[in-house]
Amino acid sequence: MRQSVRMVDVANRAGVSIAAVGCVLQGTGGNTVRVGRETALRIQKIADEMNYSPNLAARQLVGKRSRTIGILIDPLPKLANSIRLAEITRHARELGYHTIILHEEPRPKLIKECLDEFVGRGVDGLVCVHHYYPHHHDLIPKVIQNSSISSIVYIDRPDIDGVYYVGLDFEEVTKKIVGHLVKRGRKRIGFVTGTLEWYSAPRLLRGYQEALRENGLEVEADLVWVGTERSRTNPDLHHITAETAERIIDELVVNCGADAIISEDNWSARLLNCLVDRGYKVPDEISVAGAGNLEVGEYTKPSLTTVDFRYGIIARSAVDMLIENIENRYDEHSPRGRFVSPELIIRDSA
Repeated sequence: MRQSVRMVDVANRAGVSIAAVGCVLQGTGGNTVRVGRETALRIQKIADEMNYSPNLAARQLVGKRSRTIGILIDPLPKLANSIRLAEITRHARELGYHTIILHEEPRPKLIKECLDEFVGRGVDGLVCVHHYYPHHHDLIPKVIQNSSISSIVYIDRPDIDGVYYVGLDFEEVTKKIVGHLVKRGRKRIGFVTGTLEWYSAPRLLRGYQEALRENGLEVEADLVWVGTERSRTNPDLHHITAETAERIIDELVVNCGADAIISEDNWSARLLNCLVDRGYKVPDEISVAGAGNLEVGEYTKPSLTTVDFRYGIIARSAVDMLIENIENRYDEHSPRGRFVSPELIIRDSA
Protein backbone atom coordinates (compact mmCIF):
# COMPACT_ATOMS: atom_id res chain seq x y z
CA MET A 1 0.00 0.00 0.00
CA ARG A 2 1.32 3.44 -0.99
CA GLN A 3 2.15 5.54 2.07
CA SER A 4 0.02 8.68 2.39
CA VAL A 5 1.71 12.05 2.00
CA ARG A 6 2.23 13.93 5.25
CA MET A 7 2.58 17.64 5.93
CA VAL A 8 6.24 17.09 6.78
CA ASP A 9 6.77 15.63 3.30
CA VAL A 10 5.28 18.74 1.71
CA ALA A 11 7.37 20.95 4.02
CA ASN A 12 10.59 19.16 3.07
CA ARG A 13 9.85 19.45 -0.65
CA ALA A 14 8.95 23.14 -0.33
CA GLY A 15 11.85 23.97 1.98
CA VAL A 16 9.61 25.55 4.59
CA SER A 17 8.48 24.75 8.12
CA ILE A 18 5.67 22.35 8.99
CA ALA A 19 3.94 25.30 10.65
CA ALA A 20 3.92 27.17 7.34
CA VAL A 21 2.45 24.16 5.54
CA GLY A 22 -0.19 23.76 8.25
CA CYS A 23 -1.08 27.43 7.96
CA VAL A 24 -1.64 27.15 4.19
CA LEU A 25 -3.23 23.70 3.92
CA GLN A 26 -5.14 23.45 7.19
CA GLY A 27 -5.48 26.99 8.50
CA THR A 28 -3.54 26.33 11.70
CA GLY A 29 -1.22 28.73 13.43
CA GLY A 30 -3.70 31.50 14.14
CA ASN A 31 -2.01 34.90 14.17
CA THR A 32 1.42 33.48 15.04
CA VAL A 33 2.27 32.06 11.60
CA ARG A 34 2.62 34.36 8.57
CA VAL A 35 3.04 33.02 5.05
CA GLY A 36 3.42 35.27 2.00
CA ARG A 37 1.14 34.84 -0.99
CA GLU A 38 3.91 33.58 -3.29
CA THR A 39 5.07 31.01 -0.73
CA ALA A 40 1.48 29.94 -0.06
CA LEU A 41 0.83 29.34 -3.75
CA ARG A 42 4.07 27.33 -4.02
CA ILE A 43 3.10 25.19 -1.01
CA GLN A 44 -0.34 24.54 -2.48
CA LYS A 45 1.18 23.64 -5.88
CA ILE A 46 3.60 21.17 -4.31
CA ALA A 47 0.83 19.66 -2.17
CA ASP A 48 -1.28 19.13 -5.31
CA GLU A 49 1.65 17.56 -7.16
CA MET A 50 2.24 15.17 -4.25
CA ASN A 51 -1.50 14.36 -3.96
CA TYR A 52 -1.57 15.51 -0.35
CA SER A 53 -4.95 15.03 1.33
CA PRO A 54 -5.67 16.39 4.82
CA ASN A 55 -7.00 13.97 7.40
CA LEU A 56 -10.44 15.56 7.66
CA ALA A 57 -11.80 13.07 10.17
CA ALA A 58 -8.94 13.72 12.58
CA ARG A 59 -9.38 17.47 12.26
CA GLN A 60 -13.10 17.25 12.98
CA LEU A 61 -12.51 15.08 16.06
CA VAL A 62 -10.46 17.88 17.59
CA GLY A 63 -12.99 20.53 16.57
CA LYS A 64 -11.04 22.05 13.68
CA ARG A 65 -12.34 23.06 10.30
CA SER A 66 -11.83 20.69 7.38
CA ARG A 67 -10.97 23.62 5.07
CA THR A 68 -13.21 22.00 2.48
CA ILE A 69 -16.20 23.56 0.77
CA GLY A 70 -18.93 21.86 -1.22
CA ILE A 71 -20.23 23.01 -4.61
CA LEU A 72 -23.74 21.94 -5.58
CA ILE A 73 -24.47 22.50 -9.25
CA ASP A 74 -27.05 21.37 -11.79
CA PRO A 75 -26.09 18.75 -14.42
CA LEU A 76 -26.87 20.86 -17.50
CA PRO A 77 -23.81 21.21 -19.79
CA LYS A 78 -23.75 25.02 -19.75
CA LEU A 79 -20.65 27.12 -20.42
CA ALA A 80 -21.61 29.32 -17.47
CA ASN A 81 -21.33 26.34 -15.13
CA SER A 82 -17.87 25.46 -16.44
CA ILE A 83 -16.65 29.01 -15.83
CA ARG A 84 -18.18 29.12 -12.36
CA LEU A 85 -16.68 25.78 -11.32
CA ALA A 86 -13.22 26.73 -12.58
CA GLU A 87 -13.25 30.06 -10.75
CA ILE A 88 -14.71 28.69 -7.51
CA THR A 89 -12.18 25.86 -7.25
CA ARG A 90 -9.25 28.07 -8.29
CA HIS A 91 -10.07 30.84 -5.83
CA ALA A 92 -10.84 28.41 -3.01
CA ARG A 93 -7.44 26.80 -3.56
CA GLU A 94 -5.75 30.20 -3.43
CA LEU A 95 -7.39 30.73 -0.03
CA GLY A 96 -6.28 27.31 1.24
CA TYR A 97 -9.55 25.40 0.79
CA HIS A 98 -10.33 22.17 -1.05
CA THR A 99 -13.57 21.63 -2.96
CA ILE A 100 -16.02 18.76 -3.40
CA ILE A 101 -18.35 19.05 -6.41
CA LEU A 102 -21.70 17.26 -6.71
CA HIS A 103 -24.07 17.44 -9.70
CA GLU A 104 -27.70 16.41 -9.36
CA GLU A 105 -31.13 16.89 -10.87
CA PRO A 106 -33.62 19.23 -9.12
CA ARG A 107 -35.48 16.63 -7.08
CA PRO A 108 -35.70 17.20 -3.33
CA LYS A 109 -34.77 13.61 -2.45
CA LEU A 110 -31.66 13.71 -4.64
CA ILE A 111 -30.67 17.15 -3.39
CA LYS A 112 -30.97 15.93 0.20
CA GLU A 113 -28.73 12.96 -0.62
CA CYS A 114 -26.11 15.40 -1.92
CA LEU A 115 -26.37 17.47 1.23
CA ASP A 116 -25.96 14.35 3.37
CA GLU A 117 -22.86 13.50 1.34
CA PHE A 118 -21.42 16.95 1.96
CA VAL A 119 -22.12 16.66 5.69
CA GLY A 120 -20.51 13.21 5.73
CA ARG A 121 -17.43 14.64 4.06
CA GLY A 122 -17.26 17.34 6.73
CA VAL A 123 -17.50 20.41 4.50
CA ASP A 124 -17.25 23.75 6.25
CA GLY A 125 -19.68 25.43 3.88
CA LEU A 126 -21.49 25.25 0.56
CA VAL A 127 -21.66 27.28 -2.65
CA CYS A 128 -24.98 26.59 -4.38
CA VAL A 129 -25.38 27.00 -8.15
CA HIS A 130 -28.55 24.90 -8.28
CA HIS A 131 -31.80 26.79 -7.79
CA TYR A 132 -32.84 28.17 -11.18
CA TYR A 133 -35.07 25.43 -12.53
CA PRO A 134 -38.64 26.38 -13.48
CA HIS A 135 -41.08 25.60 -10.66
CA HIS A 136 -38.18 24.85 -8.26
CA HIS A 137 -37.01 28.40 -7.45
CA ASP A 138 -37.94 28.22 -3.79
CA LEU A 139 -38.17 24.45 -3.31
CA ILE A 140 -34.46 23.63 -3.67
CA PRO A 141 -33.23 26.48 -1.41
CA LYS A 142 -35.68 25.40 1.29
CA VAL A 143 -34.27 21.86 1.21
CA ILE A 144 -30.74 23.28 1.38
CA GLN A 145 -31.51 25.68 4.23
CA ASN A 146 -32.93 22.79 6.27
CA SER A 147 -29.61 20.94 6.13
CA SER A 148 -27.06 21.03 8.95
CA ILE A 149 -24.56 22.98 6.82
CA SER A 150 -24.27 26.30 8.62
CA SER A 151 -22.52 28.43 5.97
CA ILE A 152 -24.21 28.61 2.55
CA VAL A 153 -23.81 31.15 -0.25
CA TYR A 154 -25.90 31.13 -3.42
CA ILE A 155 -24.82 32.35 -6.83
CA ASP A 156 -27.74 34.56 -7.86
CA ARG A 157 -30.46 35.38 -5.38
CA PRO A 158 -32.85 32.52 -4.59
CA ASP A 159 -36.56 33.07 -4.00
CA ILE A 160 -36.31 32.90 -0.22
CA ASP A 161 -35.33 35.57 2.29
CA GLY A 162 -32.49 35.82 4.76
CA VAL A 163 -29.83 33.97 2.75
CA TYR A 164 -26.36 34.93 1.54
CA TYR A 165 -25.88 35.39 -2.20
CA VAL A 166 -23.81 37.06 -4.90
CA GLY A 167 -25.52 37.59 -8.23
CA LEU A 168 -25.73 39.51 -11.47
CA ASP A 169 -28.10 42.43 -11.85
CA PHE A 170 -29.92 41.05 -14.90
CA GLU A 171 -32.22 44.07 -15.14
CA GLU A 172 -29.18 46.28 -15.57
CA VAL A 173 -28.06 44.05 -18.47
CA THR A 174 -30.96 45.04 -20.71
CA LYS A 175 -31.01 48.60 -19.39
CA LYS A 176 -27.45 49.03 -20.60
CA ILE A 177 -28.24 47.47 -23.98
CA VAL A 178 -31.38 49.57 -24.52
CA GLY A 179 -29.58 52.73 -23.47
CA HIS A 180 -26.83 52.01 -25.98
CA LEU A 181 -29.31 51.27 -28.78
CA VAL A 182 -31.28 54.44 -28.10
CA LYS A 183 -28.08 56.49 -28.35
CA ARG A 184 -27.58 54.88 -31.76
CA GLY A 185 -31.00 56.15 -32.84
CA ARG A 186 -33.04 52.95 -32.40
CA LYS A 187 -36.69 53.45 -31.45
CA ARG A 188 -38.41 50.11 -32.12
CA ILE A 189 -36.40 47.63 -30.10
CA GLY A 190 -37.49 44.01 -29.96
CA PHE A 191 -36.83 41.51 -27.16
CA VAL A 192 -36.52 37.76 -27.81
CA THR A 193 -36.32 34.83 -25.38
CA GLY A 194 -37.15 31.14 -25.46
CA THR A 195 -39.06 31.20 -22.17
CA LEU A 196 -39.79 33.36 -19.16
CA GLU A 197 -39.63 30.45 -16.73
CA TRP A 198 -35.86 30.47 -16.15
CA TYR A 199 -34.18 32.77 -13.67
CA SER A 200 -32.61 35.37 -15.96
CA ALA A 201 -35.29 35.83 -18.64
CA PRO A 202 -38.04 37.65 -16.67
CA ARG A 203 -35.43 39.93 -15.14
CA LEU A 204 -33.96 40.73 -18.54
CA LEU A 205 -37.48 41.47 -19.82
CA ARG A 206 -38.23 43.71 -16.83
CA GLY A 207 -35.04 45.69 -17.39
CA TYR A 208 -35.87 46.04 -21.09
CA GLN A 209 -39.35 47.37 -20.33
CA GLU A 210 -38.12 49.80 -17.67
CA ALA A 211 -35.38 51.09 -19.97
CA LEU A 212 -37.86 51.76 -22.77
CA ARG A 213 -40.01 53.83 -20.42
CA GLU A 214 -36.99 55.69 -19.04
CA ASN A 215 -36.02 56.61 -22.60
CA GLY A 216 -39.52 57.76 -23.53
CA LEU A 217 -40.33 54.75 -25.74
CA GLU A 218 -43.56 52.79 -25.70
CA VAL A 219 -43.58 49.21 -24.45
CA GLU A 220 -45.25 47.19 -27.21
CA ALA A 221 -46.32 43.59 -26.68
CA ASP A 222 -45.82 42.84 -30.39
CA LEU A 223 -42.10 43.59 -30.07
CA VAL A 224 -41.64 40.93 -27.36
CA TRP A 225 -41.20 37.38 -28.69
CA VAL A 226 -41.33 34.56 -26.12
CA GLY A 227 -40.77 31.13 -27.66
CA THR A 228 -43.09 29.21 -25.37
CA GLU A 229 -45.89 31.67 -26.19
CA ARG A 230 -45.29 32.47 -29.89
CA SER A 231 -43.81 29.28 -31.36
CA ARG A 232 -45.95 26.45 -32.69
CA THR A 233 -43.52 23.96 -31.18
CA ASN A 234 -41.66 24.01 -27.89
CA PRO A 235 -38.28 25.60 -28.76
CA ASP A 236 -34.88 24.42 -27.59
CA LEU A 237 -34.23 26.95 -24.86
CA HIS A 238 -30.44 26.93 -25.35
CA HIS A 239 -30.27 26.82 -29.15
CA ILE A 240 -32.37 28.44 -31.86
CA THR A 241 -33.11 26.80 -35.20
CA ALA A 242 -32.89 28.62 -38.51
CA GLU A 243 -36.64 28.11 -38.95
CA THR A 244 -37.39 29.80 -35.63
CA ALA A 245 -35.02 32.65 -36.46
CA GLU A 246 -36.79 33.22 -39.78
CA ARG A 247 -40.16 33.32 -38.01
CA ILE A 248 -38.87 35.85 -35.46
CA ILE A 249 -37.56 38.11 -38.22
CA ASP A 250 -40.87 37.90 -40.06
CA GLU A 251 -42.88 38.76 -36.96
CA LEU A 252 -40.66 41.42 -35.39
CA VAL A 253 -38.85 43.03 -38.31
CA VAL A 254 -41.11 42.55 -41.33
CA ASN A 255 -44.49 42.84 -39.60
CA CYS A 256 -43.69 45.13 -36.66
CA GLY A 257 -40.83 47.24 -38.02
CA ALA A 258 -38.26 46.45 -35.32
CA ASP A 259 -35.02 48.34 -35.91
CA ALA A 260 -33.11 46.44 -33.20
CA ILE A 261 -33.32 43.02 -31.52
CA ILE A 262 -32.04 41.95 -28.10
CA SER A 263 -31.64 38.31 -27.07
CA GLU A 264 -29.13 36.07 -25.34
CA ASP A 265 -25.94 35.44 -27.30
CA ASN A 266 -26.72 32.09 -28.96
CA TRP A 267 -30.07 33.33 -30.21
CA SER A 268 -28.73 36.74 -31.22
CA ALA A 269 -25.91 35.15 -33.24
CA ARG A 270 -28.40 33.03 -35.21
CA LEU A 271 -30.73 36.01 -35.75
CA LEU A 272 -27.84 38.17 -36.92
CA ASN A 273 -26.71 35.57 -39.48
CA CYS A 274 -30.26 35.13 -40.80
CA LEU A 275 -30.72 38.89 -41.14
CA VAL A 276 -27.48 39.17 -43.13
CA ASP A 277 -28.48 36.19 -45.32
CA ARG A 278 -31.78 37.93 -46.08
CA GLY A 279 -29.98 41.06 -47.22
CA TYR A 280 -30.38 43.29 -44.19
CA LYS A 281 -27.47 45.60 -43.43
CA VAL A 282 -26.39 45.18 -39.80
CA PRO A 283 -26.12 47.60 -38.04
CA ASP A 284 -27.10 50.24 -40.63
CA GLU A 285 -30.70 49.04 -41.11
CA ILE A 286 -31.13 46.96 -37.96
CA SER A 287 -29.03 46.41 -34.84
CA VAL A 288 -28.61 43.12 -33.00
CA ALA A 289 -27.36 42.85 -29.41
CA GLY A 290 -26.73 39.79 -27.28
CA ALA A 291 -26.36 39.06 -23.59
CA GLY A 292 -23.79 36.81 -21.96
CA ASN A 293 -20.56 37.56 -23.85
CA LEU A 294 -20.18 34.00 -25.10
CA GLU A 295 -17.37 33.18 -27.50
CA VAL A 296 -19.80 32.84 -30.42
CA GLY A 297 -20.26 36.60 -30.45
CA GLU A 298 -16.69 37.17 -31.61
CA TYR A 299 -17.16 34.95 -34.68
CA THR A 300 -20.31 36.45 -36.18
CA LYS A 301 -20.04 38.93 -39.05
CA PRO A 302 -20.43 41.62 -37.94
CA SER A 303 -19.21 40.78 -34.44
CA LEU A 304 -21.90 40.81 -31.76
CA THR A 305 -22.41 43.66 -29.30
CA THR A 306 -23.21 42.03 -25.97
CA VAL A 307 -23.05 42.30 -22.19
CA ASP A 308 -20.60 40.34 -20.05
CA PHE A 309 -22.31 38.48 -17.19
CA ARG A 310 -19.03 38.50 -15.20
CA TYR A 311 -19.29 34.88 -14.11
CA GLY A 312 -15.73 34.81 -12.78
CA ILE A 313 -16.10 37.86 -10.55
CA ILE A 314 -19.36 36.53 -9.13
CA ALA A 315 -17.88 33.08 -8.44
CA ARG A 316 -14.84 34.50 -6.65
CA SER A 317 -17.00 36.90 -4.64
CA ALA A 318 -19.21 34.01 -3.54
CA VAL A 319 -16.14 32.10 -2.30
CA ASP A 320 -14.93 35.19 -0.41
CA MET A 321 -18.33 35.63 1.23
CA LEU A 322 -18.54 31.95 2.16
CA ILE A 323 -15.08 31.78 3.72
CA GLU A 324 -15.68 35.00 5.64
CA ASN A 325 -18.77 33.30 7.07
CA ILE A 326 -16.91 30.08 7.83
CA GLU A 327 -14.12 31.94 9.59
CA ASN A 328 -16.53 34.27 11.42
CA ARG A 329 -15.10 37.33 9.68
CA TYR A 330 -18.31 38.47 7.98
CA ASP A 331 -19.66 41.71 9.42
CA GLU A 332 -23.19 40.98 10.65
CA HIS A 333 -24.17 44.53 9.74
CA SER A 334 -23.13 44.06 6.10
CA PRO A 335 -25.82 43.11 3.58
CA ARG A 336 -26.35 39.38 3.12
CA GLY A 337 -26.38 39.72 -0.64
CA ARG A 338 -24.82 41.81 -3.35
CA PHE A 339 -25.30 42.29 -7.07
CA VAL A 340 -22.45 42.63 -9.55
CA SER A 341 -22.91 45.10 -12.41
CA PRO A 342 -22.67 43.70 -15.95
CA GLU A 343 -20.25 45.13 -18.51
CA LEU A 344 -21.37 46.37 -21.94
CA ILE A 345 -19.14 45.03 -24.75
CA ILE A 346 -19.60 47.19 -27.85
CA ARG A 347 -18.75 45.50 -31.13
CA ASP A 348 -19.97 45.97 -34.71
CA SER A 349 -23.57 44.69 -34.67
CA ALA A 350 -25.02 47.60 -32.67
